[in-house]
Amino acid sequence: MNTSDHSTSYRKVLLFAQHGWGKTTQMSHYQKAYGPGFIISGESGLSSIRSAGIDYLPFTSWSGETNPDEEKYSFVDIFKWVRSKGFKAKGYKWIGVDSLTELSDHAIA
Repeated sequence: MNTSDHSTSYRKVLLFAQHGWGKTTQMSHYQKAYGPGFIISGESGLSSIRSAGIDYLPFTSWSGETNPDEEKYSFVDIFKWVRSKGFKAKGYKWIGVDSLTELSDHAIA
């Protein structure tokens, strides 16, 4: 690896605040600024960004059972898909995790 490589130009952001401060809403601004994105969601609601039309999958466990018919996905299975050629073909410009609090609770469990 070398610092002149394009990978060092990627932006990485961590938003930390109490509920209701607009962390999830920021993802609609990412979509406007950078293009299509994908959300890995552990939250029960994304209503604040409903009109943004952002693709997402909800995780209900760290590495438990995945059943798309029941909209049940594990974080590990979603992450594996994110690394696939099929995901790359979608052309997403950014990925958001909402929320790290929910993710850490599942990881600890």
